[in-house]
Amino acid sequence: MNAQPYSGSARDPYHGGGSSSVMTTGNWFVTQLLLAIPIVGLILLFVWAFGENANVNKRNLSRAYLLLFLILIGVGLAISMLSALIAASGS
Repeated sequence: MNAQPYSGSARDPYHGGGSSSVMTTGNWFVTQLLLAIPIVGLILLFVWAFGENANVNKRNLSRAYLLLFLILIGVGLAISMLSALIAASGS
């Protein structure tokens, strides 16, 4: 088999071309600060989650946030429908 050994470089083709270097505390601070801006944060989540040049750590964080949002929206919809069903059957 002609598998190439892992080179250990900051750019790893197995991670979609994004940088796999360690993010510093300052990088994380700026990332969280940008995510706190309402519309900009949502747009950045999609860019980082599905973009090719995002840091691997930032991409995984963005995908986890988006998955959490989907789960919370689903739970919220389920609770809303259950509340409407209980309210409709009570009258």
